[in-house]
Amino acid sequence: MKRYDTHLHLGNYTRCCEIVEKSEYKEKYKLYSAINLNLIENQKAYIDSLDDFFAIPIIFKEIDIDTENEFISNFCKAIHKGIPVTIIGNQVNSNTEYYIWKEHFLLHDYNDWEERKPIYQFINDIGGFLIIHCKDKIRLEYLKLLSEKFPKINFIVAHLGRNANEDEEFILTVLKTFRNSRFYFDVSTITNFKNIIIASKIISTDRLLYGSDYPYVSLKDIEDIRNQILGFLPNAEDILENNFKVLRRQIVKR
Repeated sequence: MKRYDTHLHLGNYTRCCEIVEKSEYKEKYKLYSAINLNLIENQKAYIDSLDDFFAIPIIFKEIDIDTENEFISNFCKAIHKGIPVTIIGNQVNSNTEYYIWKEHFLLHDYNDWEERKPIYQFINDIGGFLIIHCKDKIRLEYLKLLSEKFPKINFIVAHLGRNANEDEEFILTVLKTFRNSRFYFDVSTITNFKNIIIASKIISTDRLLYGSDYPYVSLKDIEDIRNQILGFLPNAEDILENNFKVLRRQIVKR
């Protein structure tokens, strides 16, 4: 079976080290302490183990979005592998080769969504994909709003929509709220395998995606979840391989 990863972050090691060391936000946001800088330094080894992946820039509040989007694009072109995911910026980039974007709560406040309306409208008009967090009740309502305002956007909900505690009831609410075919869910950062089993029953395996959230998780955790999916879920090949192929065909610019 081929190896795919739909939620992988890549970045410049030196730049990431400088940000983590100097950031005024490192005490406020867990992402700054959760990131494994050694994994960034050795990211090529993990990439070499994959057949393909969605490549998301490493996100901090301090980043220059255009710089990180360019880094990801050039990285994937250089190795002839990987689908670069574009972080939403201030302007529509209609020349992108792939129809997949990323919105992140560190950079995009839900209260400011109307400022991003032209970008959402562009993604909607082309039937593109948007990777987005849910993570709490406020963002759940925000995601409902976006899905209603932009009915042709395809959403990839990161981390099964989990909150900070990976609460089973909250994940269940997210899954039941967004059961329609425009919503996919990646299983990155999920440590309680029961939540993946629940998701497979509620939305079926054909809209579940394997993702790691590298470099925010250990290589051991990455393998443990993958092996549990292989060992205990029927149609494991959908989550680990087939769904990636389906999305890749849709994401490549038509």
